[in-house]
Amino acid sequence: MPLRFLPRTLTAKCRRLIDAHHAIRGYAQLPDLLWHAETRELIATNEDLRSIFRQASTTRSAKEANESYVLLMSVIMALEVLASDFEGWGQRFPRAKHQAADIVERHLESSRTRVLDIYVSGAARRPRIRGAAA
Repeated sequence: MPLRFLPRTLTAKCRRLIDAHHAIRGYAQLPDLLWHAETRELIATNEDLRSIFRQASTTRSAKEANESYVLLMSVIMALEVLASDFEGWGQRFPRAKHQAADIVERHLESSRTRVLDIYVSGAARRPRIRGAAA
């Protein structure tokens, strides 16, 4: 997993949420969601993320490409969750929160919770991820 400081439990929960979203709505929009200026910058500055993106962009298998895109979105969502201390994840993992906050401040300056907002909107935010931090 890229950015190894991210808690595996959090990244796994983010991945399940993103997979569930796209299982209903389809995976075709994933590349477009990643084609955001700050998101592209974040991916470009991290070798692991760049490698995953390159693999997704060049594979002939739609399933492999989608898995890679979901992994990228999961990592970005986990960064946003930690940096914003969503549902107490930052309190539970203070070192990881500090690292995530540094990355988010540097690379996601104007859209600190863009991915989180896409997948966990409004009133639906609380029930979907809440039990994860307990």
